[in-house]
Amino acid sequence: MEIIIDFLMRSENFFFSVSLMIILLISIIEFISFFLGLGASIFQLSNSILPDSNFDLDNLDFEPSFVFAKLFGWIKFGKVPFLIIFIVYFFFFGSIGIFIQIIYNFYFNSFLPIFITLPLSIISAFLCTVFFNNLFVKYFSPSESSAVELETLVGREAIVLYGNAKKDYPAQGKVKDEFGRTHYVMIGPQADSDIFCQGERVVLVERKNNIFYAVLYDL
Repeated sequence: MEIIIDFLMRSENFFFSVSLMIILLISIIEFISFFLGLGASIFQLSNSILPDSNFDLDNLDFEPSFVFAKLFGWIKFGKVPFLIIFIVYFFFFGSIGIFIQIIYNFYFNSFLPIFITLPLSIISAFLCTVFFNNLFVKYFSPSESSAVELETLVGREAIVLYGNAKKDYPAQGKVKDEFGRTHYVMIGPQADSDIFCQGERVVLVERKNNIFYAVLYDL
């Protein structure tokens, strides 16, 4: 155990160890929150810390540069929840960096300098994240829905999945159509004063652009 700790705490592995510790901490908090039935979770807290993470690229108030637009498109930003992108990227970043150092240390009994492993891990983690997110969208998100199909979702019950939905900051939710297919949509409150928390059930009452506005589900 001491050998492992010493290995992870080396300066050459610092960034990779920290990224894996962050992922471990998030997992522990989510597990405790789920096990104890607590209302708050990292998914909810991330909405208040990173309120601009829940938006569609088509609704940006500014015109993104070509490079950023391409990067966001590759990682499926807006289709995959921000926190999932965050966790997946840092998991790959930390794992790849540690793996490189393990292999190098095994053969050469030394460590690669950080200025070599850092860019390698950043690029490799990005490519792995792109691959993972494409699989996520393909198998866990529905195929692109037409505008006509989306309009039929108005009046149906939905569930807020991640974060808090409030004025100007919609959250991701899911709703099933009349055929039982699941659609992942952005949900915002119809009333400016309303706030929908993660896990709450709402009714979609109107759609503007790519955002559905809802009211709280009344049993």
